[in-house]
Amino acid sequence: ALTVPKKKKPDGTIENSPIFNILSSYPIHIDHVIEKSSLDSSAVSAQLLDLELSGKVVRHQGNFYSLPEENH
Repeated sequence: ALTVPKKKKPDGTIENSPIFNILSSYPIHIDHVIEKSSLDSSAVSAQLLDLELSGKVVRHQGNFYSLPEENH
């Protein structure tokens, strides 16, 4: 059965996400994010996509992710 996605957090609270706190300006692989966050891969993928679409995360070739330069 399909589950209905939860509503997004209000603006400004996404920075409290464990995934957001794992990332830095240095690109890290999605497998490392999954391992460090203790979340399942689908939850990590969904949150990374939300972060990417909101401009808070940059996706690099090979499933690597980092924070945009302006966050530093």
